[in-house]
Amino acid sequence: MVNPVPQKGSALLHELVQRQPLQPFTLVEGWWDTSSEFAHYPNVTYVPRTYDMETLYAKHRLLLVPSVVDDAFPRVIIEAGSTSGRAKRSNLDISDSTGA
Repeated sequence: MVNPVPQKGSALLHELVQRQPLQPFTLVEGWWDTSSEFAHYPNVTYVPRTYDMETLYAKHRLLLVPSVVDDAFPRVIIEAGSTSGRAKRSNLDISDSTGA
């Protein structure tokens, strides 16, 4: 996930990281450094802001973009899709993430 801040869905990310302790997650600094919020998770790698996103995209199978604000269309989706050629999209309603 790029830019793990509340507006971009960091609350959902916290939940995913906790529910999937064996799954590694890579987070890329965005608007500000939120690394301290994720430091206690052993399955999270926090990467400083970078302009070499192509290398990061190439090393990963999935890009999470769980934005909770109205975004026209996040640029990271285009970038990741053009790098890997495996772009997928979903409009899942995850408002009730408890599974109830």
